Parts: sequence; structure tokens; C-alpha cells
Amino acid sequence: MSHRRIVHTLGTCLTLAFGALLPACSAGEGYNEEDADLVGAPQFETHGEALFYEEAGSCGNYEAESMTRVGGSATTDGWRLSSSGDSISTNQSFSSGEHTLAIVAWGSKGAGSVKPEIRLKLNGYTIGDVTVTNTSYTDGWREYLVTYDVITGNNKTIQVELLNPGQGRSVRIDGISVYCPAEGVICDDEPGCEHCYFVPDSAPECRDESPSPQARLACDQHSDCSGDSICAFKGSFFDGFMVGCMNVPTCEINEASVPFVCRDICKSPGYPETECSDGRVCADVDLNPEGYELEYPGWKFCVAP
Repeated sequence: MSHRRIVHTLGTCLTLAFGALLPACSAGEGYNEEDADLVGAPQFETHGEALFYEEAGSCGNYEAESMTRVGGSATTDGWRLSSSGDSISTNQSFSSGEHTLAIVAWGSKGAGSVKPEIRLKLNGYTIGDVTVTNTSYTDGWREYLVTYDVITGNNKTIQVELLNPGQGRSVRIDGISVYCPAEGVICDDEPGCEHCYFVPDSAPECRDESPSPQARLACDQHSDCSGDSICAFKGSFFDGFMVGCMNVPTCEINEASVPFVCRDICKSPGYPETECSDGRVCADVDLNPEGYELEYPGWKFCVAP
């Protein structure tokens, strides 16, 4: 089973900002509150509201100021793409396997009603087109994910460009994080743990021997599983519960069965939240079937809305 998933304007006219009177707008243009922070904004201002940060599962983190920029302009907390040919890029050494690229962005519809779209390329090849939906001044930054199975591992160029410029549409890029396939799980911030267990009322622990009672964490991303299997919370009252690899058809068939439980993961500690399939939603659900108390802080699972 392929796990390729694609999780799917700042205007140019102001009348008054930061106490300075600006030239009147030309015909067809209107005031756009979303651009107020662009006027006189220092390049790459220190910020605390953006989503860009380094998580334990990432193998590459690139702030806008450290990336190669073609066209565009500096704006608060990032780099603004507004015209055809504008792009921001960086190089990353890839291994073979499924990778997730997370783009932290904030867009504007400008004078039109069409939301901006960005295109993600790997060595010039398009691997995902994403519509930027956070276009209100109050929306804040949002993380957009593209998951792609890299066949040949080597150094590759990651590039983001504005796909539909015009009418004042633009998008700001704060940074890009790359999440690589990795063996083992992130266990209490320790990467690559071979035997990780969740201990009730405590953080997960990496141990040579199983504690009791325990819930084993055998995977924390779908790429940990091979063939037609996914990483899921699974188990029964008879055999116990754990997070491990489960055959997709088996998980789907038994999802509603009692006492068997199966929920595929969409968020684990150290990794970004991915989109669920078949109209399900990613939620921090109650995993206490029939009073069997189990809690997984930092984990989310796909459930019916």
C-alpha cells in the first residue's frame, strides 16, 4: 500500500500604516489589513507565533533566512512570494523511503477571492500542490504537509513557489522541516529506541525489559511498517494494547468490533499531524475501551467524524 499523502493575498495597497500616509490605491485595488505588518517590517524579525520549530523526528529544519531566495521580498517572520518566478529553496540529503515535508506558510487572497496556492518541488519535479487556506490577518501561521516516497536517496533541492500569482495574491514562508523515515520510535525525546513502553502516569520509557503494566510503542510513523500495514493503536482485553504495525484490511474490518480496538495514528510525539483518509478526522480520542485505562499524550488517531 502506498502511503503518499498530500495534505491539502497579501495586497499591495495601504492607505495608512504605522502612522505614515501612503499613496492612494490605483483603480481596482483595495485596502488589505493583512499587509499592514509588511510596511517597515524588519527582515526576519524575531517572532514567537510562527509554527516553525525543530521537532525530535525531523532530519532537517530550514528557516526562511537560511534558504536561497529568488525574487520575493522580506516580511515579518519570513519571505514573501508574490510574483511569477518567486521561489525559496534549500538542499537536503535524502535517504530512500517515505518523507514528510512540512511548510509553514501564511497567505493572502489580495483583491481577488481565490486563495493562493504553492507548489513544492524536489529536484525540479512537482511532488505536491497545496492551497493556503489561512488568509485572514487573524489566522496566523499554518503547517502544510506533503508526504512523498523518495526512490533514490541523494542530495536534492527542495523548492517552494507561488503557483497562482496575480490580483495581489501572495504567500509568506516561515520555514520548511523535513521528516525522514527512521528505525525505532522517539521515546521520551530519545530517538531510535528499540524497546519503548508507555508507563501509566509517566512519560514513555526506553527499557531493555518490559515494565508491568505496560503498553508497548513499537512504531510512531507509518514508514516503520512494511508492506500493506500501518502504525496503529491496537489490541484487545485478552492480549493487551499497544501501538504497533497492523495490516490495513484487518484494522478496517475490526475497527468497530468489541473487544478488539484498532485506530491508525495521524500524530505521534516528534512528528507533524497527517491527514486521515476516507473522511475521518485526526483526534485526541478516548482510548479507554470498556474502562481499560490507557492514555497516550501527544498521540492522535483517525476516527469517524
